[in-house]
Amino acid sequence: MGGVVFAGLYVVALAMLVSNYKRSLLGPGTIDLQYRLTLGIEVACIVFALLLSWRVYTGRGYASAATLTLWFTLETVFKIFASFSHPLFLFAIVLYVGVLIALVEGFRGCWYGRRYRIPVDPATFD
Repeated sequence: MGGVVFAGLYVVALAMLVSNYKRSLLGPGTIDLQYRLTLGIEVACIVFALLLSWRVYTGRGYASAATLTLWFTLETVFKIFASFSHPLFLFAIVLYVGVLIALVEGFRGCWYGRRYRIPVDPATFD
């Protein structure tokens, strides 16, 4: 669940990026390289976060849960330092702590599932 919220934060950032772009998106040659690159990175981050979240949800993602938690933690630290004086700073901190707790719980759940997995009897497939 935390990974989906994390991907949702990227969707909000993507919506803000598209809505704040001043040029027309329909005319030929109006989209510059930096805008295209930023759009591509945002979409790739959304897809990658959702892929990692799916792997954690299915219980096979011990490394995916660790990667997602580390990625979110590093990005949160950079965001906190960049927006320390923003009026919604306390709301953002509460949101980030909630998502971090959900990601750590997903990590713990994958660890528990990996550690206490019931082995399948090979005779089942005969």
